[in-house]
Amino acid sequence: MRPVSTRVMNLATLLTQAARDGASDIHIEPYERASSVRFRVDGTLRDVVRPKKALHGALISRIKIMSQLDIAEKRVPHDGRVTLRIGEIEWHWVAACLVAAMLSMDSFAQVQRALLRSAGLRVTQWKSLSVILAANSLSQTMPGGQVLAPAFTYRETRKWGATPVIASWQVVMSGLLAGIGLAVLGFGGALLAGAKTSPFSVVFSVAGFLAVAVVLQYLASHPESLKSTGIRVLGWVNQLRNKPEEHGTEKLFETLEQLRAVQLTKRDTSVAFGWSLFNWVADVGCLMFACWAVDAHPSISGLMVAYAAGKAVGSAIPLLPGGIGVVDAVLVPALTSAGMPAADAI
Repeated sequence: MRPVSTRVMNLATLLTQAARDGASDIHIEPYERASSVRFRVDGTLRDVVRPKKALHGALISRIKIMSQLDIAEKRVPHDGRVTLRIGEIEWHWVAACLVAAMLSMDSFAQVQRALLRSAGLRVTQWKSLSVILAANSLSQTMPGGQVLAPAFTYRETRKWGATPVIASWQVVMSGLLAGIGLAVLGFGGALLAGAKTSPFSVVFSVAGFLAVAVVLQYLASHPESLKSTGIRVLGWVNQLRNKPEEHGTEKLFETLEQLRAVQLTKRDTSVAFGWSLFNWVADVGCLMFACWAVDAHPSISGLMVAYAAGKAVGSAIPLLPGGIGVVDAVLVPALTSAGMPAADAI
């Protein structure tokens, strides 16, 4: 029997291999240090893979979601059913998925370049893209990856010559632009779907992101406005720590001076936001091509709302790698509501 690689193991892979091997049962059992996945073939249990124990709960939750069972109920036996499409994939749409995914990563690298360029730091597209790909890998594959990825990006931009202030500013601004783009995407999908709910909540969210971005940009362009406030706050901190009143002022002035390097013009802002929005559009395109690959055709508006909801939920729980389990719980019902058969959505 061909073993399943632990690097690419997911539930669809397990079910597909089980069907091809003629397995009558799949046993997923937790042990002290790892889980065990075994297939029963011709009456004999055969070891297939031993995933990390941390993935056991997510794998079981995924099964319950696919079978439309209550993921919170763990004390009684469950009886569910799921239909899986195997061997009917249109591979040209899979290729389109890969192209869309690369365009998404490339566009986010363009956002990073535009922001750093406004601070006087120029990097090549390839160098920026390599960091984006590595950060995305951290975010999608490691527990707490969504926290580790910005730290990795910060460290790499420091290696390029960015000051601590510029590196931090770039990470924060790219996140804000991404948040605005995601809100616009979800709002647009809701409007196309004919949502009758008030749009004010989304408008306020976008306005909030914009307000924070504008304030940060103003402070970066006018660091002198922070000088008196910074000195006052530093004085209070020094009193609490029993330090001289002037302690740390030199570092404060150095930080404010670094902020002067940021000159984010309207053109740079438009370019950065345009690439950020295109990043989300390419991601939705990737999801759409994936649906077409299994011969399912949900509505475009439904795809936009489903993607925005899944991304928002995944970002809200950063400890799970790639939001595994949680994103599925939102994405599958949303795709089904968009007109996609449940089996194809899974």
